[in-house]
Amino acid sequence: MIADGMSGRGRDGVASAGGGSVGGVSRRRFLFAGSCALAAVAGLVPAAGAAQGPQRIVSVGSDMTELVYALGAGDRIVATDTTSLWPPQARETPKVGYLRNLSAEGLLSVEPDLLLLSGTAGPQSTLRQLAGTGLRIVQAAEDYSLAGARAKILLVGEALGEQAKAGELAAGFDRDVARLQETLRPLAHPRGVFLLAAGGGSPQVAGRETAAQAILDLVGVDNALDHRGYRAVSPEALVAAGPEVVLVMNTSSGHGIEAVAATPGMALTPAGRAGRIVEIDAVALMSFGPRVASAATELAERLRMPAGVRR
Repeated sequence: MIADGMSGRGRDGVASAGGGSVGGVSRRRFLFAGSCALAAVAGLVPAAGAAQGPQRIVSVGSDMTELVYALGAGDRIVATDTTSLWPPQARETPKVGYLRNLSAEGLLSVEPDLLLLSGTAGPQSTLRQLAGTGLRIVQAAEDYSLAGARAKILLVGEALGEQAKAGELAAGFDRDVARLQETLRPLAHPRGVFLLAAGGGSPQVAGRETAAQAILDLVGVDNALDHRGYRAVSPEALVAAGPEVVLVMNTSSGHGIEAVAATPGMALTPAGRAGRIVEIDAVALMSFGPRVASAATELAERLRMPAGVRR
């Protein structure tokens, strides 16, 4: 439930949902956890007209923004951050900056009655400033798991006063999770790597305790490298790792399949030789929003298609 301003506060006095630590990642054993219990979430001061739900929402984080639209409250958004790219109409909203580099002045300038924050929003100095303004703030936990994604649905639904719609959305999410489990059950687990960026030097490759590692776990791919965080990997290390599949984000930066295929050493890996370099829907997957399970199912199927087949 939404706690009042005297309880349920998280770090530095800013209300939060859940107790995930920054950078913490739920491993595979938690990805299909059935728990959807929400930890305390606070609205710092009850907003005027709370019975009708908030009417001027600032949403920070692609996961939170997508949920507002999915719950039918997109017309109440007055601003979003620059990572809020889905649905397409979110791109046309006024922007308050990047989710990790927010300013209190920019957020307050649009006079919101509710601020929704992704778990990675910051910096902490800005959140501390906002905590003393009386603005109602609801922040999700940084939790890269299916249980965490489901919890966010209920969290945002309660914050918006749209609990019934949130329940329906959560039920659909559960069906998506069941389909993902069914899809993965008979499949082998290939070795793979997740490249955050390629081109112009050694690629940045995802390791433990990252959202990218959680995606690998989610689609049944064993990480061929065993380091923490994101790290530049030499051509020699890439070849030695021997990935059978390579995942790369679908960005507009030009670092797509062609750039990855041209990465030094890639042609000498099983993935490079077989052409198993696959772009992922970064917006649907990396934020662990409401589409993560369905997008993971599609990705898991694509990864096991015959080499060279695209869809």
